[in-house]
Amino acid sequence: VGIVGEILVKYMPLANNHLVDLLEREGAEAVVPDLMDFMNYALYNSNYKAEFLGAKKSGMLLCDTGIQLIHKIRKPALDALEKSQRFEPPTPIQAI
Repeated sequence: VGIVGEILVKYMPLANNHLVDLLEREGAEAVVPDLMDFMNYALYNSNYKAEFLGAKKSGMLLCDTGIQLIHKIRKPALDALEKSQRFEPPTPIQAI
């Protein structure tokens, strides 16, 4: 079960009434995206708004740089996840 929503509710057990614990007690596998994915989303969302919704394009270069920096930081972990038999790497933000 993927847990999505407002950042505080998604990541803080007290705010989401310990939803992960409840789901796991019921036999579900709870998936909470990591904070880096949230940062990627925020950066990519600015680009999406500029490209498709008429927002200013002036920040696109900065957002693209941020996305590339996050990818560079995560690359060793992504490579290890690619080789894993048990885990999958996160989907690139551009593909979602």
